[in-house]
Amino acid sequence: MIAVTVQQRDNRIHSLTLEGHAGFAKHGEDLVCAGVSAVIFGGINAVEELLSVSLQVEQRPNESGYIRADVPAGLPVDKEANVELLLRSIISSLRTIERDYGKYVSIKISK
Repeated sequence: MIAVTVQQRDNRIHSLTLEGHAGFAKHGEDLVCAGVSAVIFGGINAVEELLSVSLQVEQRPNESGYIRADVPAGLPVDKEANVELLLRSIISSLRTIERDYGKYVSIKISK
């Protein structure tokens, strides 16, 4: 299962963490894993490309299926609001996948 954890502070997203594999199909044919990967990497890339904000991204080479993206501190208010909007769109897309494939994807929002 892919576990998505969203950390919030003051009702703002502070970080997104994804861990695990969907297990929907064998490696290379797992549409759920591919969909989740496309959403998270596309979203991170959109933040960087459209807003010129580099999220602090951690991937663990020895832990396949792990990625964490942290919002940098001290962003200008307008950029922070736009980053928040894009991150919420990532979560919205992931919720759609969770709705249809809840056995393989779980989203937890921590405050």
